[in-house]
Amino acid sequence: MDYFLTRRPVFYDSGALFAYEMKYKRLAGTENAGANREGFFGIDIRRVCGGAKAFVNFSREMIKDGAPLGFPSERLIAVISGRDISDDKDALEICRVIKRKGYLFAINDFKRGRGFDEILELCGVVMLDFASPKTAESEASYICKFSNKEIFARNVMTYEDFEFAKRIGCKYISGEFFLKPQRDLRNIRPLPISIVKAMKIIMKPEPNVDEIVDVLSQDTAVCQKILRLINSAYFGVTNKISSIGQAIIVLGLDYLREWIYMLAIQHISNSENSELMRLSLVTAKFCRMIAREIPEQKNSAEEFYLMGLMSILAFGRNKIRIPELEDLPLTDEIKGGILRKDGVYGDVFGMAADYAEGRWESFEELAHKYMIKPEKASEMFAEAIEEADKTDFE
Repeated sequence: MDYFLTRRPVFYDSGALFAYEMKYKRLAGTENAGANREGFFGIDIRRVCGGAKAFVNFSREMIKDGAPLGFPSERLIAVISGRDISDDKDALEICRVIKRKGYLFAINDFKRGRGFDEILELCGVVMLDFASPKTAESEASYICKFSNKEIFARNVMTYEDFEFAKRIGCKYISGEFFLKPQRDLRNIRPLPISIVKAMKIIMKPEPNVDEIVDVLSQDTAVCQKILRLINSAYFGVTNKISSIGQAIIVLGLDYLREWIYMLAIQHISNSENSELMRLSLVTAKFCRMIAREIPEQKNSAEEFYLMGLMSILAFGRNKIRIPELEDLPLTDEIKGGILRKDGVYGDVFGMAADYAEGRWESFEELAHKYMIKPEKASEMFAEAIEEADKTDFE
């Protein structure tokens, strides 16, 4: 891959997933790589967006180079800046040519004025930044409705922002409001006894399989939830798995461990937001991959996976305190990592969180400390997304 690349979900106003916003940065030393070699990023965009569309920002120079044509037209919404191209007739004409080839454009800094009318005519989507004053958003939304343009509200931070976005007619919405559990995490629901027991057994260096089967099989509700997860498209099993014992035989202990962890975090978060769960799973898989790149931590990779999965407790700027973690069956190292304390657990968690949030400089500083190459990290993160996208959280 030629880029650092991450994504943020974009939802319909109903809450269903519509697309992903892509955030990216070209890796040093790849400036002369062919833009269309394997798709624009050096990777097929479908690997990191699945069946959803992708909002991708393009500068004036990139537009003139025809960069949007490196993407499948049915997957891309090309984001352009009015300030960047409003006074460049050549860039505007190239946008028209690209549009005639079936591509959709969005403008991310719309305002009334000279040059913007032509851009508004080009674009099917107008992006409104909710970090701006609400009066500006209301005025822009009126123009959008009059011009028959779809509205995308970005940086929606609170429930009040969300309601306001719907009220002024925003069809697509993204922001921190969607990336945190909609409940008070200071009152974490206690885990079922069966899950606590199973986690304690499965975290041992040599877990007893019979003990795990016995513990989980006594709790019908928990057993059914795990089997539902295991029978998702993630594993591609042809015959339905109907018991925990069968799951261990078919999938192995490592996969069962993964789904016990997943069920625990679903219970803790009580979240109906499948994208938030998916982000936690991406972070978990990325943490495990990073740990495997650190020689001293290879044998502890599953602990790093569990730590990453618990990242759901830290998303959306939730301030997690030590007392809130005490009742969870986690090691002190994992708890310290979630709190980003000094040490390898805190560093790995920091790398995974910084990469997912697009804080590239912070990520590179930590990656350099552990001699993890940027191109390797980019490929690992894309792989983590691919694996997580196979999971059915519904």
